[in-house]
Amino acid sequence: MAEVELVVAALVAGATAGITDVAGNAVRDTYSALQVAVRRHLTARGKDTACLDREAGLDPEVWQAHLIKELETSGPFQDDEVLQAAQRLLQQVSETEGNIVDARGAKGLMVGNHNTQTNNFN
Repeated sequence: MAEVELVVAALVAGATAGITDVAGNAVRDTYSALQVAVRRHLTARGKDTACLDREAGLDPEVWQAHLIKELETSGPFQDDEVLQAAQRLLQQVSETEGNIVDARGAKGLMVGNHNTQTNNFN
């Protein structure tokens, strides 16, 4: 994946996870750090940072196409901070996907992977 595509994929994934409230604090923090780093990248090159602010109701694919266009014209991402934050964010988002649990009425609930539990209900 090219650097611009990596950064855009991470920005879209982070925004989408934040909107659906699937994201935990770590994902939100990493998304914020990535936004700050990309804003710094754009500002250093005299580019407008408004493309990072997704408008409510805007189709993610439309926003993604706009981001790609804007970031491709900003020059190469040679900043390891940006690339590492993008990779970290994509990893965190992928780890949180599929972990939504509706626990209404549950007894002896355990959430997570590789758990062992013994329940005795009387």
